[in-house]
Amino acid sequence: MPVHRLGVVAGLDVPTTPLDPELPELIEARLAFVATRIEDYGRRRRLVQAASLLLRSAGAALLTVGAVLPALREAAPGLAQGPLGSFAFGYVLLGLGASALLTERGFGLSRIAPRLLAAEIALAGERELFEADWRNAGERPAPEARRLRLDLARAFTAEVNRIVRREVERTADLASDI
Repeated sequence: MPVHRLGVVAGLDVPTTPLDPELPELIEARLAFVATRIEDYGRRRRLVQAASLLLRSAGAALLTVGAVLPALREAAPGLAQGPLGSFAFGYVLLGLGASALLTERGFGLSRIAPRLLAAEIALAGERELFEADWRNAGERPAPEARRLRLDLARAFTAEVNRIVRREVERTADLASDI
């Protein structure tokens, strides 16, 4: 059985109790609902981070080679006869490097990854609160616990949808800035 962050007290792992045998389909569906969104944000964040790193690294490498190429031409006259030896090729590399950096900057890839991580963390936090509230609801009489759990599931779904909607709106605002 996994130990969640709520199950760690003073550095000691405390086993968590099962969420509840009552309404098992509801709790499983709500946890799968948020897990899918957390995984989606994590996948998108890793993709954006990789694209950003690739564009920044390629841009820096191309700028460096483009800037050094004229000096290499002077230092190694044999290089001047090859296709890389012309001054024009250095300018092409400088242009490609600048384009890679401007593409990364223009699309704001380095700004998107932290936002996706923040949404991922917010969803994980909501999941943990929902699980804790679900357990606490089980301590009440059965009819009241059932009603409270249904209300918790509705509120949890609404909060997850609010977090997702907020992120979609931020993405739309960022796209309109481009």
